[in-house]
Amino acid sequence: MSRIERLLLDFYGLIAPKYEKFNGLLTFGLDGLWRKRLCLMAAENTPSLCLDICTGTGEIPRLLKRSLPGKVKITGLDFSPDMLSKAVERSDAEGICFILGNALELPFKDDSFDLVTISLATRNLYAETGDLKRYFTEFCRALKKGGVFLHLETSQPENVFMRKLFHMYVRTAIGLINMLSPRSKMPYDFLKNSALNFYNSEELSEILAESGFKDIEVYKMTFGAVCIHKGVKR
Repeated sequence: MSRIERLLLDFYGLIAPKYEKFNGLLTFGLDGLWRKRLCLMAAENTPSLCLDICTGTGEIPRLLKRSLPGKVKITGLDFSPDMLSKAVERSDAEGICFILGNALELPFKDDSFDLVTISLATRNLYAETGDLKRYFTEFCRALKKGGVFLHLETSQPENVFMRKLFHMYVRTAIGLINMLSPRSKMPYDFLKNSALNFYNSEELSEILAESGFKDIEVYKMTFGAVCIHKGVKR
């Protein structure tokens, strides 16, 4: 296990009980709206077999279950046992299951899912390897032909003023959290740097295309500080 993987594993083990609360505080509750938007987009394609990668405490599977009609099977995958424990604890709906696994080596056959999602986790994957194409290619492998990939992540606003404002907010918010929780300073500084240096929407679209996805669309939110990318496997 790499140093970054160990750092993230320890970090998520530490914050698992308060993960959703921390996200809500950092985003003024907007993270819930972003995830709901993703799930509404997912419902447009009426998938029946879904995979949520880096599922954390299982927010996306729970929202998908409420958003999708009929009998839907949703699998949430994460590398943190502590996060998965919280996911299982909070998800009692029929048709949702959680498994421990590596996003770079998904334990599924080719063409297994109608829908694959990931939300607010790709920056961590990029920091581990510096090569998102490896992950996206693996995600594409797990999709059926015609299946949809939905990707929610922070981005870099096109407007220079908004980009500077976004960066200033990230630095200030993480700084305040570090003051309140000194034990978490190193991992939160890592998350801060990953947000400040992540790709813009066009760059990420190019990587998705290079990974095998087609018909790529981008939906910008919160002045471009957050984007949902949609790609299809053809």
